[in-house]
Amino acid sequence: MHSNNELFDFDQNALFFANPGDVIVTRKKIPERYIAFLSGCGFDFEGVTFISSQNNASSNMKDIFFDESIISQLHSVIDRKRNPTLDCFILTEYEAEWAKKLDIAYEGKPEHEIFGGKSAFRSLVKKHGFSLARGFENQNNVLDGTLKVAWLLSTGFSEVVIKYDEGVAALGSRRFTREEFLTEFSSFEHFLSSRSSQGVAPKYSQNFVIEGWHDDVLYSPSIQLLVLPNGAVELVSTHTQLFYENKMRYKGCLSSHFIEEDVQKNLVTTGIALATVFADKGYCGHLAFNAILLPDKKLLWEELNPRRVMSSYPFQIRKKIFGEKADEISYVSKHVQKSNWKEKSIEDMLALLSPVLFSCEKNSGIVPFDYSLLSVHGRLSLVAFATNKEDAVKLLEYVEYL
Repeated sequence: MHSNNELFDFDQNALFFANPGDVIVTRKKIPERYIAFLSGCGFDFEGVTFISSQNNASSNMKDIFFDESIISQLHSVIDRKRNPTLDCFILTEYEAEWAKKLDIAYEGKPEHEIFGGKSAFRSLVKKHGFSLARGFENQNNVLDGTLKVAWLLSTGFSEVVIKYDEGVAALGSRRFTREEFLTEFSSFEHFLSSRSSQGVAPKYSQNFVIEGWHDDVLYSPSIQLLVLPNGAVELVSTHTQLFYENKMRYKGCLSSHFIEEDVQKNLVTTGIALATVFADKGYCGHLAFNAILLPDKKLLWEELNPRRVMSSYPFQIRKKIFGEKADEISYVSKHVQKSNWKEKSIEDMLALLSPVLFSCEKNSGIVPFDYSLLSVHGRLSLVAFATNKEDAVKLLEYVEYL
């Protein structure tokens, strides 16, 4: 039987950012067949060193930082002349201490996690005059929350969304319609007063935000940027986000080809200006801003993720495969989940998806890129590449109807 520690296989996504001479550290060994598939797609792993734990039974996500076998292997392969720097999905105090133990540099600061707090984001964005969804930040009790929700529901909104400051992946977020607020007040009260039951373990803030819910959203654009140590801001990518039925939990993304030119221009211009605000506050590293687009083409900023996000991976895979021609290629990325995929490995899925897998000859096809929830939940992340939007959509549809 498989165990939930396979969620830790998310760390194998480091593959997509590897360059010759890099060292990739993962809890479990990355399957050779998967590496071979990516190499056939155009990835260059020449000179890349792969290191994995010798303790595959680990059930604690922090164990890797105390695994002496990994530390020993790293000491023997790190090339000090290259001034090695730790690159990770998100920098916490564990990664920072681990880098210090290995005597290697790291960018950013662990305390930058606080920038991802929803109240902190709203406060800073509001202070600098950027457009936000109408609502309130830094709420922390049932009485004030009730009054704020009542005000929003009486001034144009038929629904509100409440989000705990440190909730991620829609944990700690819930929508309430006017009817639910009036007839199920005990449920509303419980949500505001019981953080732990919402899957949120506050580290910096006990607060939550309340916002009016827009039913007429055209789509949800996002922008990813990188703030360099010198404070300069670089554009990484833009996407539109796809969501599950609750319209809050991320399901996938579409390449910038699905964004109108005027929206794209506004997204980039405003996104860079917003990232500059965070750079001036001392932030360093990856930033991902999410927004919603209303029928009048008004862009409202929703939240910040101070790290690489899931939509970073399809973009990076395209970059690695297509190089200078990457911008010409459209893509559609989704989490696809099927009950009959449970207990399967990534090798099994390469065989199953072989008719539509990416090949250089076709210059199109599908690349599976995150299988951390595959064997337990039957969920696999996929990205379909094609020279036009319609063909990319059809490739994903083929898999969804398998």
